[in-house]
Amino acid sequence: MTKLTIDDIEYDTSDFSEDQNTWVMELQYNTNVQQQLNYQLSSVKTRGEIIVNRLKGSLVEENDSADS
Repeated sequence: MTKLTIDDIEYDTSDFSEDQNTWVMELQYNTNVQQQLNYQLSSVKTRGEIIVNRLKGSLVEENDSADS
């Protein structure tokens, strides 16, 4: 007996039809994919920030060397 809450209403999935249980599985899959994509996006953004910081650091070093 799995419970599912939608809009503050609790449902017992053992009472669901086959179609309803299929939709629940699809929602679970969809949620998992969203979480994976959010993780990937966060990782890509972080990597981008690291690359920008490295580029800025190399440009500062280059300017310091040119000024000397």
